[in-house]
Amino acid sequence: DGTRWRGGVRQGVVGLPGRGGPLRGIVAHLFAERHGELFGAYVRRLAPGGHALLTGILEAREVLVSEAIPSGLSVVGTDRDSGWILVHLRRGR
Repeated sequence: DGTRWRGGVRQGVVGLPGRGGPLRGIVAHLFAERHGELFGAYVRRLAPGGHALLTGILEAREVLVSEAIPSGLSVVGTDRDSGWILVHLRRGR
């Protein structure tokens, strides 16, 4: 099914319907466009108060992510390094 466990961390696809309960955290290393497409799945799969770390975002594409963040998620912070961005989001309680 594309999901496997590694060192206590579940690796796989967030959009799998009916797979497990809410997640306390999501780490996703994808292109900015893909994050925008998956925000609905991130919100559905994150437990209230859960965190998402989104990476793989080029600074030039940051606006694609920032403009697509749904109301169920808030930005905790961002980190920049050599033209790349990590966005830390949290789902509301």
